Amino acid sequence: MNMFKARTTYTRILSFLGVLSIAWIWLVVEEILPSPGAAFTQPSSVSLQNHAISVTCDAAASAPTSALLSVPSSAPHLEPLSQKIFPISSHVDGTKWIGENNVMLRALLRCMELDDCPAVQKKDLVIAIIAEGDEIETCWHDENNCLLSERNPYGLPAWKLFTFHFWTYAAHPLGHNWTLSPEPYMIDGFTANQYLGYSVEPSCMTQDIIPLEQRRDQAYVLSKRLTYLAENDHTWPSHFYEAAVNATGIEFVLGANDEHGSAKVPVGITNHGVLDQKEFLKAVSQSLVLVGVGTPVNSVIQWDKEHPEDRQAWSAQHSMLKFLDPPYVYNVFEGDLVGFIEAIEDAVANPIEGHILDRMRMSSIEERLRIILETDWRAQAADLLENWKETKGGRQFTL
Repeated sequence: MNMFKARTTYTRILSFLGVLSIAWIWLVVEEILPSPGAAFTQPSSVSLQNHAISVTCDAAASAPTSALLSVPSSAPHLEPLSQKIFPISSHVDGTKWIGENNVMLRALLRCMELDDCPAVQKKDLVIAIIAEGDEIETCWHDENNCLLSERNPYGLPAWKLFTFHFWTYAAHPLGHNWTLSPEPYMIDGFTANQYLGYSVEPSCMTQDIIPLEQRRDQAYVLSKRLTYLAENDHTWPSHFYEAAVNATGIEFVLGANDEHGSAKVPVGITNHGVLDQKEFLKAVSQSLVLVGVGTPVNSVIQWDKEHPEDRQAWSAQHSMLKFLDPPYVYNVFEGDLVGFIEAIEDAVANPIEGHILDRMRMSSIEERLRIILETDWRAQAADLLENWKETKGGRQFTL
């Protein structure tokens, strides 16, 4: 069976391809988190230089044990840490949950400062810690200072550690279940990581939909670097753009960085240089079509020529978009100039209203996060540990 290269052109914004910055330690507080989805959009985080420190409360003690915060009762003149970390005025872009989340977290810190936390909070306060995969790996191998062990009884339990990973393989010592994924890659036949997802719904809602007749006759090329348009690396040869301009009257624009100052912009494309977020959203909203360039990718772009309709055999820049159809996404094979031009013409002729996939709405993410946070991960880790003992398939760790 012969396999040949393929690429994909995208229309409309269905998902944002930026990379999330995940803080090393992320506090998700039991019983007081009013909106679970809020955590992934605006995490409340504490940065530490040497690994992370778990905040715990001892049910038998009269005061919580905390390595992160302490305001002595003998120093009432000091500004409470709860006010410093979560000021009352904290509010961002009118987003309701941010203010509510800060109020709740501030109340928790305050009760710890005053030693009057309700009994329900006399448990482990940190129920999940989300970090980069390499940080999790570092902690996993450090039983003296980070991971819970006999030598480090106040360390972090392995089963409370999660990593948010953009790709399809497991990026956690305990495997796929502890690897949070932004996309449901199981649709594409991969072993499932723990699908959490992400959303651009809040930022999408800040941008009004511009009626088609008020938009510019332009297509926005989604590429942050001009080097992605290089002939030897680019899905669409340079002459594709000029041919499409001549055939459709549509001009191409992009906001890309010329890192080396020597990249050539194909004829038919106008580069506005690096755009800030507001300028980027404005430029896209004024366009008729969003065109993907197929770069960068992390695997060979290919399809089964004998069965080109088999999307499972496609390998595209954004694997989830290949399963969507017009009028939202027009998939075009690499080297198909006619298909490239027709996709642009069809997209312009069939305008759409704003569209967000149900699985990418904040409400869906909140529900998936709720399930994750309410799962008994200690029990699952115990089962995994027992399996490793029987099969000698992994290293032993402390529950």
